[in-house]
Amino acid sequence: METQIAYGIEDGARKGSRALQRLAIAHVVSSFQTGGAEQVVVDLAASQRAAGHDVLAVAVAEDPDGPRAEQLRRRGVEVCLVPKGPGFDRTLTARLAALFATKGVMLVHAHNQLSLIYAAPAGWLHRVPVIHTKHGVSQDMEGRGWLRTAASAFVDAHVAVSQPTAAAVLGRREVDRPKLHVVPNGIDLSRFAPDPAARARVRAELAIPQDAFVVGSVGRLSPVKNHALLVRAAARALPRSGRLLLVGDGPERGRLVALARELGVSDRALFAGERHDVPALLAALDVFALPSLSEGLP
Repeated sequence: METQIAYGIEDGARKGSRALQRLAIAHVVSSFQTGGAEQVVVDLAASQRAAGHDVLAVAVAEDPDGPRAEQLRRRGVEVCLVPKGPGFDRTLTARLAALFATKGVMLVHAHNQLSLIYAAPAGWLHRVPVIHTKHGVSQDMEGRGWLRTAASAFVDAHVAVSQPTAAAVLGRREVDRPKLHVVPNGIDLSRFAPDPAARARVRAELAIPQDAFVVGSVGRLSPVKNHALLVRAAARALPRSGRLLLVGDGPERGRLVALARELGVSDRALFAGERHDVPALLAALDVFALPSLSEGLP
């Protein structure tokens, strides 16, 4: 049986409802580095601020700062860094609970596994509702499975961003089915409308001919994203006048650059690095390719 999918509140239900209570919401993430889940948090926190709520974003990794922090601040979201110590930090949950009390937090939203492990019991200690969103299937599923299961007992509602993610959670018995909901990520499609001016500008910036056929992808350059498949495909199928544009950075960059050189496509494979103007970069493409081996919301 599939988990129920929630797409939002119907307009008619909104019209008959009373004014929403102003909330103090804490989003807890691993870090403010660039990533898909982190971008979802930026967008969600910004929409909640626009709706009149007080929003706090907290990062808890050992090195938690990153570019998403400034994006959040520009949207009126308060940012706090509460870095964990090496290994299992026995003090972090208490430190988070104290922060929630100081800030008057009324709802805790923990994103992915590290935040679940520490922020869910902290929210329980602070006696407020706790939501956990799972943005994808955890890669180290065996190592931390028991911690995720234990922390899940402190959560009022679990959200999976897709049915496959929900199925993985249920299969590992991390969550009781009544607590689990599937809520696909909301996307503001207006940001990704065709933009001829941005297309021309980005192509000129990256020295891509305006009439070239461009295939591209956006994402962290890590093994699970499988960008090597695109480089190999470009070597076999991309015309001499075409280009492969990879946007993002990560541990696989050196290997991918070397692979492009080995396959003779280094003149057609462009590595744009980490960028924050993704809608403009997408406008420059003719085809977007997603070669990932695993995605929370494909």
